[in-house]
Amino acid sequence: MNGGRDDEQRSVLFEPGRRLRLDIVRKDEEEKALKGELAAKEVELDQLRTAYAKIAADLRVKEEAREEAREEARETLDGEM
Repeated sequence: MNGGRDDEQRSVLFEPGRRLRLDIVRKDEEEKALKGELAAKEVELDQLRTAYAKIAADLRVKEEAREEAREEARETLDGEM
């Protein structure tokens, strides 16, 4: 006869724990999602670093070639004088 009342009391007693477990599960899922986003951002950042390094290297090569061309032009002009 008291089975319904006992179940109700048990339910009331266990409710905070149930909510806490649900919060933990939700937080765990949020953490996993954030870790996935962070990993994707790290990949993107690595790609940007690689692209920047390539652009910087290309720029150095072009600057060196430009300087060599200027020197050759100066030498040519000096030789003609």
